[in-house]
Amino acid sequence: MSLPPPPSPEFEYEIVQDPSLPPGWKKIKLKALGKELVLDEDNFLQNPEVWDEKVAEFLFTMFEKPGEKMTDDHWKCVRYLHEYYVTYGVCPPIRLFVKETGFDLKKIHELFPNGPAKGACKVAGAPKPTGCV
Repeated sequence: MSLPPPPSPEFEYEIVQDPSLPPGWKKIKLKALGKELVLDEDNFLQNPEVWDEKVAEFLFTMFEKPGEKMTDDHWKCVRYLHEYYVTYGVCPPIRLFVKETGFDLKKIHELFPNGPAKGACKVAGAPKPTGCV
């Protein structure tokens, strides 16, 4: 289980062995941020209480668009998804996501190549969606 090298010293990390985690899951210690992330086999955050914008940047630069920085458009999506998740405990339906951000689905896929569910929701610290987002 290995990850690409961090894009900057700010995101230096180490993978911490934790036999209590299910197979394929990992615990990552973000050195500069002093946080431990628990990620499932698809790299979705399993301890959402540690999520903040620095964690979002880490997830984005490591798993969504390696080495790239988030733009204002990325942040608009991520902040909306995170707030919705915190409020309702799930990710919003795709139609609501499109309506509330003002971005069409094509634009969302440009921002998050892995899509709104596997990309944007992951960066927003939300769990893996089970429905259509």
